[in-house]
Amino acid sequence: DSAERRPYGVLLLDRALQVTGMNAAARAICAARDGLELRDRELCARRNGAQARLRRFLASAVAAPGEDRLVHCVTRPSGQPPYRLIVAPVPT
Repeated sequence: DSAERRPYGVLLLDRALQVTGMNAAARAICAARDGLELRDRELCARRNGAQARLRRFLASAVAAPGEDRLVHCVTRPSGQPPYRLIVAPVPT
């Protein structure tokens, strides 16, 4: 699978915003718990207030599948540069 070979994290979400697949880079990002983590198949932001913004961002992306790309940044407690989340539709 080509997503598995990508050097950046790739997650697949369904319309209920549940993670249905992820590559090794995404698993490592979530395991590090430096701003993002996976809880019960849901991608979660670790900072207060950030989870509500992340959920709104993901919900708007799912609601507007015609958009080519939407970008959202998630800050990291470590002080490293924020994660940039880019949402793009997956061809069916």
